[in-house]
Amino acid sequence: MRNKSKFSLAKILKFIVLNLPKFIRDPIIRSQLNINYNGVKDLVIKTAETEEELEGALRVLHDTYVDTGLADKSESGMRITKYHLLPSTTNIIAKYKGQVIATISIFHDGPLGLPADKFVNLKKLRSQGKRLVEISSLAITKSNDFRGSRVYFPMVIFMYLFCKK
Repeated sequence: MRNKSKFSLAKILKFIVLNLPKFIRDPIIRSQLNINYNGVKDLVIKTAETEEELEGALRVLHDTYVDTGLADKSESGMRITKYHLLPSTTNIIAKYKGQVIATISIFHDGPLGLPADKFVNLKKLRSQGKRLVEISSLAITKSNDFRGSRVYFPMVIFMYLFCKK
């Protein structure tokens, strides 16, 4: 009976917080985030520069997508789309002790468009001269050593800084 009352109290508190004005709600939500800022020792985050690094990224992507049911297993052991192989695509990787353990891709708009074109009409943004990119293909090796924010946040920060520059 005790757990049910806590669950109900939690639901009530969540409802109250989510319905507060934004300037009050956002600081409350941010104060509850527990982000592990202790990175993984020997973690290197960079853009994929070699064929081996790109293959490592596509293998991590394949394994993650297969494990989560987003894709079927392929003979090559890699998840490759036409966008991954374009010269305008940037593949960011995290390496641990020389092994690719995570990846995220930045697809730049071009003659083939973006993967999102299948779901969203981007014509208006393009006609306004907006420069479009799609951030996609985030995957982190299935290992307890790399779960949570220890790899994810450094990857996202690197990606943000890369896009900003």
